[in-house]
Amino acid sequence: MKALGPDFEPKLSAFPADLQSEVRAWIEGGTLPGKFLQGVLSNDLAAAVYRGRLEHRLFLVDLVRFLDWECPNDCWGSPQIMAAWAAKGGLSCARAMVAA
Repeated sequence: MKALGPDFEPKLSAFPADLQSEVRAWIEGGTLPGKFLQGVLSNDLAAAVYRGRLEHRLFLVDLVRFLDWECPNDCWGSPQIMAAWAAKGGLSCARAMVAA
């Protein structure tokens, strides 16, 4: 599992506040986000485009780059990967399991 990239917080702050909150809750706790971010995380471009507000769709390319470069690679990419990430409770629970 890749840890958070060194630019996670500075780059996350470039997104709208509500999207920042959803991304942080997903990465840290495995909390299922809204439909737009679910589409992005599951690699379903059509879902992301059709379900996202214009404000969020404007950040689609930057969001994919952010996920690829700054986030754990086992938290996004397919519905199956998303389900596994949610089941383990995100990064917080993964860290706790490693420490135990």
